[in-house]
Amino acid sequence: MSSTQSPATIGYRMHEGELRVPSTWQDQSMHVFRVPADRGGSDASFVVTRDYDGAAKSAMAYAAEQLSTLKQKFQGFNLLATCESTFDGVDGVIVDYEWQSNAVMLRQRQAYIPTSASMLTLTLTARAVSFESHEASWQKVLGSLHLTNEPARRDLRR
Repeated sequence: MSSTQSPATIGYRMHEGELRVPSTWQDQSMHVFRVPADRGGSDASFVVTRDYDGAAKSAMAYAAEQLSTLKQKFQGFNLLATCESTFDGVDGVIVDYEWQSNAVMLRQRQAYIPTSASMLTLTLTARAVSFESHEASWQKVLGSLHLTNEPARRDLRR
């Protein structure tokens, strides 16, 4: 590329609009959604992040690594479940756990989904007592996931 040429650009869509950024830029955004309370429960948060250092790992290896860190970081950490799942044809892992934060027991569910460049993490967090009231929203959102421009990495999944 000559010094007078601009790098190729890619579209970046956000809630408010869409813009074009140089293709050499790495997306390190974090998307945080407030999930309104349902059926008398409390609000939850739904967060989308990506870890470029996790791209070379299988979802299960990545989950094991994350859980090891969480056990040390969160007081009263209790792993509730770990299971393999498929997201838009890509094999990933879901982990479900709870921990004590001050006087509140929190529950978190994370989906780890390998992409060609990163480990995509989708996280639902709520008070443990009202977590189940957000189950339908979690299922609906994950069921709507459509991965774009991501070649399958079948060799890294197990």
